[in-house]
Amino acid sequence: MPYAAVELLLDGTSDAAVRDRWRLLAEAGLPSQAAHPGATNAPHVTLASAPTIGDARLDAARSIAGMLPVVAPVAGYAVFGSRSFTLVLLLTPPAPLIDATHALARAVEDPRAGSWVPHVTLGRRMSAPQVGAALETLSDPVPEIVLASVRRWDPQTGTTEQITHTTHEG
Repeated sequence: MPYAAVELLLDGTSDAAVRDRWRLLAEAGLPSQAAHPGATNAPHVTLASAPTIGDARLDAARSIAGMLPVVAPVAGYAVFGSRSFTLVLLLTPPAPLIDATHALARAVEDPRAGSWVPHVTLGRRMSAPQVGAALETLSDPVPEIVLASVRRWDPQTGTTEQITHTTHEG
């Protein structure tokens, strides 16, 4: 069973730029997130994941929502994996977002807390030759991604929920 996740969604311009790269990969016959069948499939950055993420653990996510929008420069394309590869856009978000993400990962008891690598996935399950072809197919990466909103994804129901910043008045 996949883990529940808290994710950052992109603004419209950044979303379109990523989807354009998904399309280019698909048109070249390469693995692409464009082929992902899920109704909730959208370019995103996973902040934290865990078997379940209950409402009581979302204060850190609400705090992140209050920081948005955030501009995250793109460091370039990166490849994860050793036999089967994932091609991503590697992001370099500002330090306050990194710190807040680590706090969120600890709050939701993410088993990978402290090892966040901010990225947007372009294609999964690529062979080494496909990675080379993908890099030849894609133009230079976009210079930056604007991170615009936070959502929680529940794999048990296949649904997402927007997370908004709340202020506490006393």
